[in-house]
Amino acid sequence: MLVIIHLICALIALLCLLLFLGSSVIAELFLSHEQLITVKFAIVNPGLFILIPAMMGIGISGYFLSKKNTSAIVVRKISRMRTMVLLAFVILIPSALVVRYLVGTYQNTIELYFFQTLELVVGGVNIYLLLRNMFDGFILTGRRRNHQLHKEN
Repeated sequence: MLVIIHLICALIALLCLLLFLGSSVIAELFLSHEQLITVKFAIVNPGLFILIPAMMGIGISGYFLSKKNTSAIVVRKISRMRTMVLLAFVILIPSALVVRYLVGTYQNTIELYFFQTLELVVGGVNIYLLLRNMFDGFILTGRRRNHQLHKEN
């Protein structure tokens, strides 16, 4: 059951990050400023209120799942998760709040584009790390073979 909770939380987090990244790019390129404001406000509320509990669910369930396993794959997953949390709380969440504020007050300044770019790049890094963790999780559960180990044998 814990594995299923872990997977569901990971899928929710991945979908949130993909939705945030995709909607930000589409809004910036193709939508009006009013629609951009709507997108940026939605990313913060309810978006972050969905993403943060999902990330907490990944961390808590992963903690309990990893207690039984100290393999190299689990150590890598833990290391990536710590990096994702650090990036989220130090860069992504503050950037989302700053971008929301700047867009909401019609400040199309270099600061807006700096934080927007930072948000997109770090969001992409978090998506990559989350996908790597998911693939390693599939190896741990036997749903995917470890091709590196398979090639060595």
